[in-house]
Amino acid sequence: MTAQPKRPRGRPAVPPDQRAVHDVHLRLTADLHAKLQRLGGATWLRERIAQARERPQQPE
Repeated sequence: MTAQPKRPRGRPAVPPDQRAVHDVHLRLTADLHAKLQRLGGATWLRERIAQARERPQQPE
């Protein structure tokens, strides 16, 4: 009987640049949720946020 190599336990570690630091919860209608999923879900949303230009802050 040959010994099989042990498989690593648990989920593989996520690279540091991809680790979630904050959870964001949104309330969407069923139509908007379906559209978000068709567009690519969380991955699409992350890319859009990364590409978005920031507006200068308005003085209060």
